Amino acid sequence: MEVVVGDRDLTPTAPKIRQVLALLISRHNTLVHTSEIVDELWGERPPASALVTLQTYIYKLRKLLFALLPIEERVSLRTRYSGYLIITPAENIDQYRFEELARQGRAELESGSVRSAAERLRSALSLWRGPGLGGIEVGSLLTGYLTRLEESRLRVLQNRIEADLSLGRHRELISELKELTVARSLDEGFHGQLMSALNLAGRRSEALDVYRRFRRNLIDQLGLEPSAELQNRHNALLSGEVTTTEGAESPTIGSIGPSGPGGVACVGLEQPPAQLPHDIADFVGRAGLLNDAADWLTPGAAAGAGLRVLALSGMPGVGKTSLAVRVGHRLRGCFDGGQLFCDLGGSATPRSPVEVLRDFLRAAGFTPQQLTGGLVELSTLFRTWSAGRRLLVVLDDVASVEQVRPLLPAGERCGVLVTARAGVHGLPGARVHALESLTSAESLALLGLMIGADRVDSEREQAARIAELCGHLPLAVRCVGARLSAAAGWPISRMAGHLESSGRPLDLLRFDGLDVRRSLATGIRGLTSVAWWVLRELTTLPASFTVADAAQRIDADPTKVEAMLVQLVGRGLLRIVARAPTEELRFGFHPLARWFAREQRESTGLDGEATQLAGCLGGWSPDNAAPCPRQRGQDAASRAHHGPTAAALSADSVSVGSVSR
Repeated sequence: MEVVVGDRDLTPTAPKIRQVLALLISRHNTLVHTSEIVDELWGERPPASALVTLQTYIYKLRKLLFALLPIEERVSLRTRYSGYLIITPAENIDQYRFEELARQGRAELESGSVRSAAERLRSALSLWRGPGLGGIEVGSLLTGYLTRLEESRLRVLQNRIEADLSLGRHRELISELKELTVARSLDEGFHGQLMSALNLAGRRSEALDVYRRFRRNLIDQLGLEPSAELQNRHNALLSGEVTTTEGAESPTIGSIGPSGPGGVACVGLEQPPAQLPHDIADFVGRAGLLNDAADWLTPGAAAGAGLRVLALSGMPGVGKTSLAVRVGHRLRGCFDGGQLFCDLGGSATPRSPVEVLRDFLRAAGFTPQQLTGGLVELSTLFRTWSAGRRLLVVLDDVASVEQVRPLLPAGERCGVLVTARAGVHGLPGARVHALESLTSAESLALLGLMIGADRVDSEREQAARIAELCGHLPLAVRCVGARLSAAAGWPISRMAGHLESSGRPLDLLRFDGLDVRRSLATGIRGLTSVAWWVLRELTTLPASFTVADAAQRIDADPTKVEAMLVQLVGRGLLRIVARAPTEELRFGFHPLARWFAREQRESTGLDGEATQLAGCLGGWSPDNAAPCPRQRGQDAASRAHHGPTAAALSADSVSVGSVSR
């Protein structure tokens, strides 16, 4: 049991006070009679001073805990004639969150949404960090409460294991289930699940042995035979049938294709997979890129044999995913073997290629029993299945080239679309397009589709001003369009005025899930501390600057500074400004990226470290991004006091918790 407000632990330390608090929380928003608390604390033999002592405990709770709770927590300890109660919103207690996630997970499991159910049930179980009320002496009332909690946890655990079995994760479950069956030697549910997992892993003799041991224990200790359900499972094992659990995801099998590696049959769906997300109706611009993509990816259109890969890169919010989806829908008729889509999580938590391959192969019609191999086996199986098909694979938000390689299909009739913030130029055979912001006309067209062309035409100059302030970034224009659409009749000029006069325009560029600041923050993941410091310091220079300007600002070697600037250009955080052939190379920010970096510079206050970080740049090279020894000793302090390595993203203030060294 813990009482936590923000990062403060307010849990009482005295054992009896903790016990009283635990009982009141277990009955939150319900009166707990004084006699019940006395029974919980002292059982059948309370001391003569029990009531006075209890009042002392309540007094200490008020003084040591409830007096420190902020008003906005809406938590209070109330005294009634016959007892006490704690008033608190249910969501303040993690038991409520556990039960809500468990309820949602069970509902999804029953409806057949097995993957989503597994994730929800896993999230529910992650709230358990040890035994319920660990470290508290419990009496009769709390013992009953803990029994109910533990039974609920075991039900959720069995449901999660059932979902994982349905998803073909039986090999990973075997060790967990063996531990559970040792701890709960008479639990039929876990023993049955262990039998299924072992059987699916090709270890039928071990599965039969699990049944024999369980039956012997049950007869010896209780004089009972296993249930009819477990006996049927045992009989199925004896007859050589493959058993599955209820709720298993089983694709509709149409025809058996050529045999895959190891004699595994490659199966096919009656309908090929069509996983592309919906195309958006208000897509604007990119006509040239759409045509180029179609020419490059259409099977048979490109000269020479080989897999065709188109990679779209660019700064956050520039519209890479929207363009990839539109290209995919335009070419659906050319890829009658199916279209596969996956968000690889490059801007958040990158997905494992093994997990993605299993998703793709399940969509292709393979059963979970056929997908138990590792990365090499699954990648080989995917290439074998895709070799004779016209298949389009869209890999969105890629983290690295290494993440992509195992996911590439085989055959020159396949096509691959990749989107990434950066780092895809090393993908062999890929044609890379770096997306730029919209043109002024395209930005106005997008605004017109969102709020009405008549409204834009009536204040065209102000609408153009808004688009310019947004840097013509599609995500930013959408944020403004959503705000204006939600406030019909609000003058565009007022919005333009707010954007122009605001010292923090990114505050205005978020609406109902759209958030430019959060999107920009994902673009700096993986930057070294030195690179992040350089980027922020560059915001003090004019709109466009030379290598010499940057080197002078940070007092560093121009050659190393130029290498750093080129690296930042490759990540979409800077851009090379158009220039005449005789002019010196100039760099610049997208206006919104400049605002973001400037906000972070002002909020993290790194000026005092400028000399040390500039010294680190002296030893920096593109191939050696580790911090200098002088900086390493400060990293812990930097995480605590300076945004680039410390705070997490939030809606109101973005600091960069994910920037690595």
